[in-house]
Amino acid sequence: MQSIIDRFNKLNEDNGWIMDPASSVKFWQREAACLRQQLERLQESSRKLMGEELSDLNMNQLKDLENKLQIGLSNVQIKKDQMLKDEIKVLQQEGIFIHKKNEELRTKINLLHENNAELQKVIEARDMEKEKATCYQQWI
Repeated sequence: MQSIIDRFNKLNEDNGWIMDPASSVKFWQREAACLRQQLERLQESSRKLMGEELSDLNMNQLKDLENKLQIGLSNVQIKKDQMLKDEIKVLQQEGIFIHKKNEELRTKINLLHENNAELQKVIEARDMEKEKATCYQQWI
C-alpha cells in the first residue's frame, strides 16, 4: 500500500502539480484494478499450490508446480530442522546450567552435613561435660 501511495506522490511531484480530482480518481481506479488482478493471480497460484483447480494444467505445468512444491517442502524442512537444532542447543545449555546448580547444591548439602556432624560432636561433648559435672557434684 505504501508503494502505491509513494508512486502517486512521485507522479504528482514529477508533473509539478497536484492532480485534479478527476485525474486522481482515474489513478486510484487503475491502481485498484491492478491490485484486483494481482490478487486474482495470487489466489489462483495459491489454489494450485494447494492442489486445487489442476485440471487445466498440462504435463509441463504440472511438473513445474511439482518442482516448486518440492523446493518449498525442502525449504520448510530446512527451517524446521534449524529450529529443532536451535531448540536442542538451548535445552542442552539449560541442562548444563541445571547440572551445575545441582552440583552446587550437592556441595552445600555435603557442607551442611559436615557442619551438622561437627555440631553434633560439640553437643555430645558438652552433654558429657554436664554429666561429668553432675556426677562430680553428686560425689562431693
